[in-house]
Amino acid sequence: MNRSVLKFLGLAAMCLLAALLVMDATTFAIAKADPVKGRVRGCYPTLALLLGAKSPPKWDWTRAVELAGAGVLVASVVVLAGKPCRSE
Repeated sequence: MNRSVLKFLGLAAMCLLAALLVMDATTFAIAKADPVKGRVRGCYPTLALLLGAKSPPKWDWTRAVELAGAGVLVASVVVLAGKPCRSE
């Protein structure tokens, strides 16, 4: 595959991941209680569910981490998009 195509696909994947992180950090949907898993009712970001949280994050640090990660990804896309691909 051409380097330009790989670069484009990588940048597109980074943009998609950044969009998913922003969406997850800004969505406040109430999840129902799950007695089997021991999880209480509340607003859970996907990151907290992946980490196995049993109750909603108290200080909501996961949302800040997701937004910061999305910002880093967007900044990386901007920097990498401006650099030309080296010829082989």
